[in-house]
Amino acid sequence: MRGFCTIIGPGDVSGAAGVAAGIYLNFSSRLGTVRISQVTVHDNGDGIGDGARRLILTDVVSSNNRLNGIYFIQGSLRGYNVTTSNNGMNGVLADNVSVRLEQFTAIANAEIGLNHSHRRRTLLVGSRLTGNQWSSGSGPLDLFSSARPKLVDTVCEHSLGPAGPWGVCSGD
Repeated sequence: MRGFCTIIGPGDVSGAAGVAAGIYLNFSSRLGTVRISQVTVHDNGDGIGDGARRLILTDVVSSNNRLNGIYFIQGSLRGYNVTTSNNGMNGVLADNVSVRLEQFTAIANAEIGLNHSHRRRTLLVGSRLTGNQWSSGSGPLDLFSSARPKLVDTVCEHSLGPAGPWGVCSGD
């Protein structure tokens, strides 16, 4: 993968109608690394929809979006001081990526705080995932991961894996 993109705030991105993302990088763009920092993304379809090989977020807030706060489907997702809240679906939907988030907050999203599938690594450090409601499931769900997640100094209420709760959150 070649190329890169950097978005540096402070900035506020809102108003992308329908399913459009406030920040969207075409999945066929073949970008290598995308860095987004000091940006608030709200009131869009998806907050951030990204197709780069590597997404690095620093001081990013994605809230009140109709669908997902962050939607990322390949490569690796890294972040520091990232907040997703009050989104209509997932705080973060990460499919086929490795995830490492420090000081990540996912609160009151209508689906899952962090929805991570395809048996790639999940590491959360100094994070808080609470009050997320899995509307298509059986109740609250803060963390879904296909592989056992590693949590360091992280607070969450409910986790789930393919065979049931992981036993890493207080309500498991």
